[in-house]
Amino acid sequence: MKNMPTYYWGTGYQAGRRDGNKEKYTQQSLQVAPAVMYRIADATYLGLGWDFSSTHADDPDNGDHSLFLAEAAGPSSVSSGVSARFSYDTRDFVANASRGQYFNLTYTHFAPELGSDSRFETLESQYNLYHSLSAKSVLALDLYGRFASGEVPWDRLSELGNDNRMRGYYQGRYRDRNAFSGQLEYRRKLNWRHGYVLWAGTGTMSRDAGDLGRGNWLPTVGAGYRFEFKPRMNVRLDFGVGRQSSGFYFQVGEAF
Repeated sequence: MKNMPTYYWGTGYQAGRRDGNKEKYTQQSLQVAPAVMYRIADATYLGLGWDFSSTHADDPDNGDHSLFLAEAAGPSSVSSGVSARFSYDTRDFVANASRGQYFNLTYTHFAPELGSDSRFETLESQYNLYHSLSAKSVLALDLYGRFASGEVPWDRLSELGNDNRMRGYYQGRYRDRNAFSGQLEYRRKLNWRHGYVLWAGTGTMSRDAGDLGRGNWLPTVGAGYRFEFKPRMNVRLDFGVGRQSSGFYFQVGEAF
């Protein structure tokens, strides 16, 4: 549940790159996505879930000229859909893996018959690989893609930028139907409970899935401090830098 001030730039790369294009509003939203997973083989799972969200853009700055008036859903949107999930997970420790792999694929169908304002579908994929370089250092890879089609409301578009990937970009600034990102992170434990990470990555987005990768790519680089408050559980403070953008992130657990 959220009730917080934020910004909306519109849809597409060109809208996001123009900082003067942003509109301040208060996001009032509720989202739940429960799922039940069944193990079908070693480290392999199938599952079903429900994905529901209700979002309202309250008090937009531009009033009668608000960017939300150009959206088919308007300032308010309700999305409700059923999900099918597949995952493969061989990580040695979920919160802070040093070896193993993780793959997740989720397909969700949203429809009025399920309580949704519009009919659309999303496909989300994530792949993580962890390789231990030594007793105190790990190299981690994250690949992520999200693809949406149909009458997709503005709050359900794919985004580049949050506290897990494409760090350094304001969440929601860059959004479109389809998005892909990748990042490589070096994690190093120092003496006692201290450590640091370094990462570099990139991401792109498009309206049509066939055009993904042909447009502009956004870079991200950054560094972070780690404090191990209990065995293999870290508090992280990250600083990410993007294209004409940057951000600090304070979280418990690794980014991926």
